[in-house]
Order: sequence, then structure tokens, then C-alpha cells
Amino acid sequence: MDLDGQQLGAADRPSVVSIVHHELQLFPNVTVLENLLIGFENNRVTRPRPTPRVRAVASEFGLLPVANRPLDTCSLVVNQLTEIARAIVHRKRIVLLDEPNSALTDSESERLFREVLRIRDEGDTIIFLVSHRLSDLQRFCDRVVVIREGAVTAEFEGPELTSEKIAQAIVGSAAEPNAKSGSGGREAKPQADVASPPMVPPRREEGQRS
Repeated sequence: MDLDGQQLGAADRPSVVSIVHHELQLFPNVTVLENLLIGFENNRVTRPRPTPRVRAVASEFGLLPVANRPLDTCSLVVNQLTEIARAIVHRKRIVLLDEPNSALTDSESERLFREVLRIRDEGDTIIFLVSHRLSDLQRFCDRVVVIREGAVTAEFEGPELTSEKIAQAIVGSAAEPNAKSGSGGREAKPQADVASPPMVPPRREEGQRS
């Protein structure tokens, strides 16, 4: 991947990308606040102290009341919000959100995207959202790329970015159910019909007359 004119490899990812995983990547045996602070360790002796920014993000996601509770005693929603808040705290050049609100209510999703939009508007952070919620894509994304059968099949932005157009690009053309995605996101043309093989007469048993 090229970023700002420089090629990035796998070793560069931790310093460039913050990820909210679809499958939570947390430490259930420590507290909510300690999960947010993982990655801020300066040595092996003293524990990192929460900065005003850490507390502000925890407050934004409603985590302060449970900040000192072990994560494995908290609900799935708290776990999901902790995963998201940790990525926000460790904000880097790229933030990748892999279906971040799959376990959230509508109001919790609103809180999440309010914070995401604030980050986007603050600077040059690049935010990727992977989601099957078409309304979220339409409301919160500047550009949507549809990937189907391993290939990019469509890109939408501006007035073309609607839930209807996204849905149509996802399911493809009903008139061509067997069409495969070609290179460059274009649908490959359906193959020409192949004539059926000629009928073969049934085999006669030995001694049977014609």
C-alpha cells in the first residue's frame, strides 16, 4: 500500500493503522480503563496513567461509570464500546472500522459515528468503514466501494451514493445470475449458449433384437 507517496509494508501497520476488529481483541481479565491504556506503556514497572484525552473518549462512549470494572464482568455492548474507544484513543493516520456497531443500539451507533465524524473533521485521518448497514454507508461515508465475488464492482460518491444503488451493486443483475465479476469491477459478459449434446440411443442388451 502507498500512503502519502511512501510504500508501506506489514511491519508498518501498527504505527499507521488503528483497527476495530469485528471479533473483539481485548483483555477480559483487566479493567475497561486498563484496556484503553494498553499500548501506552513506557516501561515494565509503572502502569500508564489515563490522560485527559483517554478520559474524554471514555466519557464520550459512556465508559466512565464502568471504567474500573473487569471487562469480563461487563456486557457485550460495553466490550464493543471499549474496543472502539481504544482505537479512537490510539488514533493514527488510518482508522479501520470492521462492522463496529454490529452489537450496538441505534443511540449507541449515533455516539460512535459522532466521534468518528469529529475525528474526520479534525485533521487528515483516513477512516475506512466495513459495514452491511447501507444506511450507515449513505449517511457517514464520502465514498463507497462495493466488493462482490472478490472484485470491485462499483464506486459511489456524491449524489450517486444512495442505499438503492449500493444494494443493486451488491446483489448484481438478477437477469445475469451466473455472471462473474471481471477485472476493474466490470461484469463479465455471459458466455454464449452451448448446444446440448446429441441424443445417444439406449444401449441394447446382448441378444436383444433391433
